[in-house]
Amino acid sequence: MKKSTGRQVTRSKQELVIRSFFGLFFVALAIAILVLSTPANRMGSWFAAFIIGGLGIDELISLRLHRRSLLSRIGPLP
Repeated sequence: MKKSTGRQVTRSKQELVIRSFFGLFFVALAIAILVLSTPANRMGSWFAAFIIGGLGIDELISLRLHRRSLLSRIGPLP
């Protein structure tokens, strides 16, 4: 990721495709969690789907607004 003047961030086309894939994947994963949940674990499924779906939506919105997403701000994970 290359930074230019101001808050604008320029990205390669490959990075945009990969980040949009992950955003869509997280949204689809959240939907799958809700669809496959059972009544016994419904509350935990709602919580997990909210967190994962929120990260996916934030990734897609961040791509549109040309800013860093929450996933990129947490840094490299072990």
